[in-house]
Amino acid sequence: MRITFWKMLAVLPLLIASCSQRAEEDAQPDAKTIRVTVASGPRIEIASQAVTRSEIDEEGITVKWNTDDRIALWAEHTGGGTFALSAHEFALYHYNADWNAAKFTADIPQMEAGTYNYYAVSPRPAAVDGTRASFDIPAVQDGSRKIPCLVMVADPVAGAEALAEGDNSDIISLHFTHKVHVLKISIPRNDLNEPVSELQLTFPQPVVGRLTVDAADPEAESVLTGGSNTLTLRFAEPKNAGDVVFAAIRPLDIPEDQPIEIVALGQTCESKTASFAGKDFRPGRTTPIDYNVPAAGRLFTRLRFALPAEKGTATLGEAVTRIKLTAPADATFGNDSNTLEFRPDANGTHTIMLKPSWEDRLSGREVEVEYESESAVVRKSVKFDAVEAWSTENKQELAVPYLLEENFDTVTTFSDGEGATGANNDPAAIWIPGLSGWSAARAGGQAGKSVRIAGHREGGLWVYADYEARMDSAPLAGIKAGKSVNVRINFDYSGSTNKGAPKLKYGTSTAAGLQNGANADIESQAGNITANTNGSYTNVNQKITPFTATGRNNTRLSWVAYGSDGGFSGSYFYYIYIDNVKVSIAH
Repeated sequence: MRITFWKMLAVLPLLIASCSQRAEEDAQPDAKTIRVTVASGPRIEIASQAVTRSEIDEEGITVKWNTDDRIALWAEHTGGGTFALSAHEFALYHYNADWNAAKFTADIPQMEAGTYNYYAVSPRPAAVDGTRASFDIPAVQDGSRKIPCLVMVADPVAGAEALAEGDNSDIISLHFTHKVHVLKISIPRNDLNEPVSELQLTFPQPVVGRLTVDAADPEAESVLTGGSNTLTLRFAEPKNAGDVVFAAIRPLDIPEDQPIEIVALGQTCESKTASFAGKDFRPGRTTPIDYNVPAAGRLFTRLRFALPAEKGTATLGEAVTRIKLTAPADATFGNDSNTLEFRPDANGTHTIMLKPSWEDRLSGREVEVEYESESAVVRKSVKFDAVEAWSTENKQELAVPYLLEENFDTVTTFSDGEGATGANNDPAAIWIPGLSGWSAARAGGQAGKSVRIAGHREGGLWVYADYEARMDSAPLAGIKAGKSVNVRINFDYSGSTNKGAPKLKYGTSTAAGLQNGANADIESQAGNITANTNGSYTNVNQKITPFTATGRNNTRLSWVAYGSDGGFSGSYFYYIYIDNVKVSIAH
């Protein structure tokens, strides 16, 4: 491989659109702002196989300016140590037809008459400390000809006049020296048998990170901090045989006996590892590399998501057609996102590939899963199984929830008005603690078990009054807006009483908010039954005959407890216990 020297001459349009990270310029009270323009040379040329700012051609030998090019300029008083300009930003203003000569412009504070030493760097620094400018060489680059951070430092221009308003091309002629090394990687052959989406190069020493140069001393060696040995080229469009890609690294001398390893990544696998000998990667030069992509080495980690065989019809009631997963914010699905959306295939499955760069933050974590069918969208969390790296057998089961399911495992122990007598016989309804959207009047619950509602009869001297209890579920919010479907409803129940027979009315309603026992009429009553009398919070042992009803996204399930045969004198309570509520779309 041939390594050749390159350098760029640019008679720069000195821009001055101040950089937010530049050092403070010396205060100039009452100074007005002027607009100055400077130019690059008549042509920006480099030696064969060289690369420069800001875009290179396909052969890597011709330089073109880009519309977003910037330089930073210092103007130091020759009298000593103070600056009229400090890392002041200049932007591209005009370019010729070939993009190889350009003018740059900026608004600057009017400079005092006198002479100045001028220093410049390009592109715009990420950070500035005095005349030290820092640039980030990315660990992940895109391989395009618009190479990021082609750092240049200009030879100082000593004793030049102050910049004046207008064109100053005759005052300053900046000769830039490049401070990075460029890799030009050609792909003559691809034996991976699929397009290449990434190249991973591993060096024996750090090559990317924050590079710091001295604008006042272009010959000073650059310093790399926070460096990494791994450079990744991640392509916007996959590459194949015949393609050429570029990258920038910090200059360094790597002995020949310390090879650089390179691996290609496709869509389903990575190649076997290839290597090339270490070299003296000098600043301002390009190393051409012919990389014949080897055959496949290892298949990527595969993770297959699988619905139940019936695809959700046994629970939700309709087949799931779309799934969206949302993981914790620090996790990804190999797509640089913590969300993944897909449509399951005919078998109810979907497989993703996880490249070696993927960090496993899914194993053992709770992930929210959204399931969509023709008529509904429902959600349920799943705890991810362990993902085994490089395995092609990883499988994550996705259990589709019911349209509504409640076993009251989150209920906390409470009692609200279930034993009210006398003047307090019809207490106001409450939101059931531990549940969302469920309300009840004359109700109680045992933590993690079940809930009950308590009808009441109170009387004396053959005069009595009945007080009904009521519970309403959360709305069937999973049904899509505007949809009306038949739903199949199932639940368990039992009863107890101190005299007489506990009775239960049940059905659906669309009444929103809290519903008191006094408002015990059910909008669409489906049944009226007598319960047993040996029920308790832990003994809910009767099953309702499943029934269907019309469901919309504001429909609620409703239960009313009352009693009979208790007598006409005394105080009687009729408890109805409810558990294991399940609602599906009827099919």
